[in-house]
Amino acid sequence: MSFPSRSPHLHSSPSDQKTVHSSQIGSQNDSEDVVRRKHSRTERHEKEEIIDTAAKKALHREIKHEPKRQKSISARHSGKETHIYPPLKKEAIDAPKLQESPRRDCMHDSFSKGECSRKRKRELSTNLGSSCPPKKRMSTSFDSKLALSCHSKDRLIALKNEEKVRRIAGQPFSDVRSSTRSDPRLALYNQNLAFAAKSGNTKKAKEIFMQAVKNGLTPDTYTYNSLIQAFVKRRKSKKAVMIFKAMKKTSVRPNIVTFTTLLNLYVILEDKRKAYQIWKKMKLAGIAPSYYSYTTLLRLCVNIRDPLKARKIWKKMKRDEIKPDTMAYSILFNLFTKLENEKEVWKIWKEMKKEKITPDMIICSILSDFYVKRENSRKVHVIWETIKAKKIKLDTFSFNILLSHYAKIGDGQKVMEIWQEMNRQRINPDNCTFSHLLQFYIRQNNVLKTEQLWREMKLIGVIPDQITYTILLNFYIKLEELKMVQEICQEMKENRIKLDLRLYTTLLMLYVKLEKFPEACDIWKRMRRDSIQLDEIVYNILMNLCVKLEKDQRMEKLWEEMKKAGVKPSIITYTTRLNLYVKLKDSKKVHSILQEMEKDGVALNLMTYNTLLNLCCVLADASKAESVFQEMKNVGIEPDTVTYSTLFKLYDKLENFQKIEQLNEEMQQTGIQADEVIYSTLLHLHAKRGNVQEVEQLCQRMKEAGMIFDVITIHILINLYFKQNQIDQAAALFTSVAHLYPLKEEEGIDLLDCHNLPYGAACMMVEKYLKSQRLGSSFIIVTGVGYHSKKPELFQMQKTIQAFLQEFYPMIDSQKGINEGKLYCQIKSVNLPI
Repeated sequence: MSFPSRSPHLHSSPSDQKTVHSSQIGSQNDSEDVVRRKHSRTERHEKEEIIDTAAKKALHREIKHEPKRQKSISARHSGKETHIYPPLKKEAIDAPKLQESPRRDCMHDSFSKGECSRKRKRELSTNLGSSCPPKKRMSTSFDSKLALSCHSKDRLIALKNEEKVRRIAGQPFSDVRSSTRSDPRLALYNQNLAFAAKSGNTKKAKEIFMQAVKNGLTPDTYTYNSLIQAFVKRRKSKKAVMIFKAMKKTSVRPNIVTFTTLLNLYVILEDKRKAYQIWKKMKLAGIAPSYYSYTTLLRLCVNIRDPLKARKIWKKMKRDEIKPDTMAYSILFNLFTKLENEKEVWKIWKEMKKEKITPDMIICSILSDFYVKRENSRKVHVIWETIKAKKIKLDTFSFNILLSHYAKIGDGQKVMEIWQEMNRQRINPDNCTFSHLLQFYIRQNNVLKTEQLWREMKLIGVIPDQITYTILLNFYIKLEELKMVQEICQEMKENRIKLDLRLYTTLLMLYVKLEKFPEACDIWKRMRRDSIQLDEIVYNILMNLCVKLEKDQRMEKLWEEMKKAGVKPSIITYTTRLNLYVKLKDSKKVHSILQEMEKDGVALNLMTYNTLLNLCCVLADASKAESVFQEMKNVGIEPDTVTYSTLFKLYDKLENFQKIEQLNEEMQQTGIQADEVIYSTLLHLHAKRGNVQEVEQLCQRMKEAGMIFDVITIHILINLYFKQNQIDQAAALFTSVAHLYPLKEEEGIDLLDCHNLPYGAACMMVEKYLKSQRLGSSFIIVTGVGYHSKKPELFQMQKTIQAFLQEFYPMIDSQKGINEGKLYCQIKSVNLPI
């Protein structure tokens, strides 16, 4: 919108339409003209004297109770001073008010009291009137009305308003209205205009402005400020600047609020060039920056992240005797926390403490969040102690920041302090509060407290959100509490909280771990029903389940669906498929997958080579294993513990003890730590050779490495001691694993199932039973040979157990029954060795 230049004439009101134009006044004789001009000059001087005296008195009253700084500003501007705005014309001084306005200034009062003749008043009205018809003038646009509406004030009002604007330079926006004299009818328009501006309703603001102009009212500074503020709210910089220019063109002087509003606009838009231009214009206008002007400019420095400019403004602010408060400090804290300048942040904290300014909730929140992110527990503790000492009231967000830190580091005392302080201040906890508390108790594996907190959360009416449900689900998934997991999923469904990809993935991992194929398939269907975009991780989890359950057909369906969905398989996907076919001993399919990998440009990694070595171990193919191991070294992939343990297992299976010793030396040279499989293989090697001393050394090394003997290792040791006729040591070792082989019954007779045990362990099972059984009873020993077995070597278990009974328990009679895989034993004598 364009604003025309200010018209030197005033529009006449409807009541003034009958005023006689100057051209219609009859000419007077020369003597009367001379007297009239002389009388007019004398009268004008008297009026100016009255105006100056009234203005001085008014200004004296205005500045009487102001601070020293404001006194100096008022005194500085009370004298004759050149301004950037043109002075009011003398014709405007004598101009009468429109008859519509009930407000009467001193000049109008002087006319009504007869100080000037009726003829003179008519001439002045005629000279300043408008020749345009009222209807035609009212049909002008909003832009034209804006320019033509603000006519010149009388000299007294201009002087008083100028000093009053300077006096209220540091006051809030709302104080301007109460401090500015204007038409009482305009006050109502200004109030409605301010309300529209606050809500950013520019259309309503323009309508109110035009209505005021239509009713013959003259907009003042407050009116223009409200209109500018409306466009600033909507970030319409061009419109706001146009109104500002029209304001100056109509000789309505902008005040500190005008400049601060425009400054705020360019701060929002992050236009530092125009913001600094407004700042310079404000200085040229002789308007001293207020507290709000400085803080607005500081916010610009935060937006553009300019710490040097912020420090300059801060120093100038102090130099102008404007004392910063918590709001100003919070702006500085916000700047330097964004810049992650910990040194400067702590410096400002000390400065604020020196100035004895108590931090508020905003400052505590900014600093807590800053130091929590940097995991600086010492500084967080200082902030928390300050909050307690100064009794600073925080909101839920601020408490949650502190709670998250102490819950993360596991400081239960501080967690309880914060929780109690929230209750004392009657701050309602939200989802985030309970989530932090749940995480704290979950880290401590405190199931009781977790369930108690969950019930309390529901009791006070806090509805859990997706994050809270995720925390609980992860907790019960970790505990493998399938029932609780299903209850939480059902509750989420009732609260219409959908599972996201992360939660679905976690649930799938649980069902894969528990080998629950139907439940995993159900999760899969729900994901597809909820239009969840499946990623490579989900496909890998499902494929891993197929590996565990050995479902090759389902694996191929997943593979085809994955390719159809456009999900690119990774090396993990290919390796998972290889694991399945290695488990199924399908070397042909393994070879096909390797060709696919080569075609797709997927290079083999350590995991893939270990899988191929595992296939060689399953197939007992030493030459292929050597080839894969050598290729692995050639491509620059270093073998790890899994690589060597797989090779150890292979050569132990082939009883190639020489190769095992070579691999053991090579592994020690490369500095690779042995795992349980390698130790078990070495123990088996030395046990077969009967090297008791070497076996004991290996056992000592395993204990020093913090390894727990597994069942295989214990069986190896039992066999060793059994062969060495050290029955007591072998029996003591078997006691540690005896719970894995419980006693069974068959037709009321005790049954010892030994067919899956090594020979030494089987004999120790019989030994343990005989020492604990009542005399005179019979029992059955299962050796693992039935009608389907016709190979003579499979009867070796029976021969070993019978030889053991004959040597140590000759009073026990053992013989085969109908099932050749069972020995039916009967105690013949009561004289058992103990």
